[in-house]
Amino acid sequence: MSTESKENVNTEEIKQNALAENTDNTEAAENTENIEAAATDSDDEKTDIGAALAGETDEDVDLLKEMKRKAKEEKKALKQKLKEEKAEAAEEKKATKKKKSDKSENPEDINIVKDLVSVLIYMLVIVVLCLLIVTFVGQRTTVNGDSMNPTLENGDNLWIDKFSYRFKDPQRYDIIVFPQQDVFYIKRVIGLPGETVKIDAEGHLYINGELVQDEYSQITIHNADDVGGDGITLGEGEYFVMGDNRNNSHDSRDQNVVGNITKKRMIGKAVFRLTPFSKFGSIYK
Repeated sequence: MSTESKENVNTEEIKQNALAENTDNTEAAENTENIEAAATDSDDEKTDIGAALAGETDEDVDLLKEMKRKAKEEKKALKQKLKEEKAEAAEEKKATKKKKSDKSENPEDINIVKDLVSVLIYMLVIVVLCLLIVTFVGQRTTVNGDSMNPTLENGDNLWIDKFSYRFKDPQRYDIIVFPQQDVFYIKRVIGLPGETVKIDAEGHLYINGELVQDEYSQITIHNADDVGGDGITLGEGEYFVMGDNRNNSHDSRDQNVVGNITKKRMIGKAVFRLTPFSKFGSIYK
């Protein structure tokens, strides 16, 4: 081969090598661009993911802020409620204190009412006790007249026992009180149920035929009335009564006016002289 041919061959090889090198360079450039594009795409993807993550974080932050805000509002509302309740309690306490203060400021009014109620209750109790005493226990009476002289005198105040005759019968010489028409009589029991009472012409008193030695009256009886002759026999539950001042007394001797007295008619037994104070005490010897 000639020199010229060798040079042509070398030139071709150089060209081919240059072309191959260019091709490699182009592929390398294309690879570089592809890598750079891929990197750009990757950065874009990272940017989108970051943006997305950033968006989710903002929502979470907003949600947390909202929850915090609501919690704060609820706490504030609770504090306000507690404050209001505390204020109401303070007002109630103040009102109660004021009411007590008003009561303490007007103790006289309260005391007057209490005193008035106490007096009314006391008076009611007294009235009830008086009614019970007068009805079942005893009562005061005043002697009017001289039929019981000398034992009792006009104006004497006596206490009448209304209780004992509920459990026992009257006894001889008891001084009793009984109603007669519109007035009350006070006389002494002389004859008992079943006995015969008689006054003879000389004014002597006999019971069942026996002469009575009357220690309460030494007066000779001038008026026998209806008990003269055979006398009067007393029935069951009947009592013969006379005044100690025999000749100045309307009593059982007049059977048409007073007559015999039954236990049911008796108010009670005179037992005590209240006045005059000089004769205060029992009326029995």
